[in-house]
Amino acid sequence: MKQKITDAPNFKTMILSCRDCGNDFLLTDSEQRWMWKRNLANPTHCQQCRNLRKQSGDTEKAGAK
Repeated sequence: MKQKITDAPNFKTMILSCRDCGNDFLLTDSEQRWMWKRNLANPTHCQQCRNLRKQSGDTEKAGAK
């Protein structure tokens, strides 16, 4: 059964720390809601590090198996 939007938790913007570079990055309430709807986990890397990993072609580090 698909979850209704009204079943969504109350999301608030969070500050997360990147696992690669250690810099803090924001995860907005709308980004959390988007990820929640798709049953995805919160990111562990900032956008810059995610882009670098994609560009390098390092699919193992980027999470592909």
